[in-house]
Amino acid sequence: MKTENGIAAESKETPKPDSKSARSASNKIRWDDLPLPVLVEFTFTMSVIILIILFLTIVGLSWLTNTKLLDIAIRAGVSTLGMGGLLMLITRQISSGVLDANLKSDEKPEQNQSDELEGLESRSTTEVR
Repeated sequence: MKTENGIAAESKETPKPDSKSARSASNKIRWDDLPLPVLVEFTFTMSVIILIILFLTIVGLSWLTNTKLLDIAIRAGVSTLGMGGLLMLITRQISSGVLDANLKSDEKPEQNQSDELEGLESRSTTEVR
């Protein structure tokens, strides 16, 4: 089919995925869609604030002592990289701990429900007799 400009229009039909792939795609968790817990957000925000204050302090004190611009850049860069690495490790440890705790707390109710169902099934067979 041609349009007004004479260019062939692409068909608007897209292949529909089968029901199994549609279900598996809907069950997949995207990490981008999950909200971060408050503790992780707080840790990340404090890390950024600490790095900015550190950078400004080093640049300000170095500028007051009439240090060369190259020395100021080296001091600020090395201190920011060092402190940023440490804060990144701390934030990573806190995030992994919080996420592991959330995963474990989500698994426990499922196990309790399966135990309760097994208990109900065993009781029901004895009550029928």
